[in-house]
Amino acid sequence: MDRDVVGLFADPPARTAWLMAAYDVATGEAVGQMVERRRTEEFLAFLDQVCEGISPETPVHAILDKVSSYKSAEVKERLKGLTDWSLKFTPASASRNNAAVDFLSKLSRHRLKQAVFDSLAECAAAVEGCIEHRRATGARQFRWSRTPEDLADAWEKRHQKLQELAS
Repeated sequence: MDRDVVGLFADPPARTAWLMAAYDVATGEAVGQMVERRRTEEFLAFLDQVCEGISPETPVHAILDKVSSYKSAEVKERLKGLTDWSLKFTPASASRNNAAVDFLSKLSRHRLKQAVFDSLAECAAAVEGCIEHRRATGARQFRWSRTPEDLADAWEKRHQKLQELAS
């Protein structure tokens, strides 16, 4: 690499924030919270926010990515009180199976792509504004566009292609 190019990256990176989001596939409702760190404390606060809108007897299947803060002793203790909750963790290669990832992808494409923010607070306000706009304009139920048979056929075709490449 040319030494002149290396100088372009000498400035420290900008601060980042994390968006914790929950997406209800039955109603299309989304809840989001911007946090500066992904620790157990932030996840528990977000869990409290999500629980506010759910009646205690409602069964919840939470699909989560592989962040270690979900697996802490404090989170496990809190979840003991949520008897109708079940946590499922997606493999790193299968995040597309989590409907919240689709929601976040749309958020990124429609609000964040090519946007310029002067501060982290301005970016957080834009994300929160997008979530509020979705809530105000009527969220829609998530619907799979493919049938189980379509998915099985696609898997079989990919499996056959891999077998051909291996031989």
